[in-house]
Amino acid sequence: KPLEVLVVDDEDAVRTLIGRILESAGHRVTQAASADMAIAAVKTASSRFDLILTDVVLGAEDGLATLDTLRAAHPSAAVIVMSGYSPTPERVAELSRQGAEFLPKPFGAVQLMAALDRARVATS
Repeated sequence: KPLEVLVVDDEDAVRTLIGRILESAGHRVTQAASADMAIAAVKTASSRFDLILTDVVLGAEDGLATLDTLRAAHPSAAVIVMSGYSPTPERVAELSRQGAEFLPKPFGAVQLMAALDRARVATS
């Protein structure tokens, strides 16, 4: 079943590539380049997002703080948090407790789709 996916990353090339991978797998993708754009997208979305995929660092914004706002608007959405920085094992455990999948950058299509499958299982 196609998913409605919100991709939040302030790097255009990364966001575009993720969007292409997900769209080629049949999913519908909304892209947001900033925390403000992501929050606007969840407030104006005509449908619910099934998956929120966000970077930890969004320019000067904290992607995890933004994630709390996005999840409040779409509480049933699966979540993937991605980062080029290695979080502490404690932070990864905390994300897992919150039902989020962690995806380290750089990653390819195979890793992205595997993370998507794990995130969907975690919320079903």
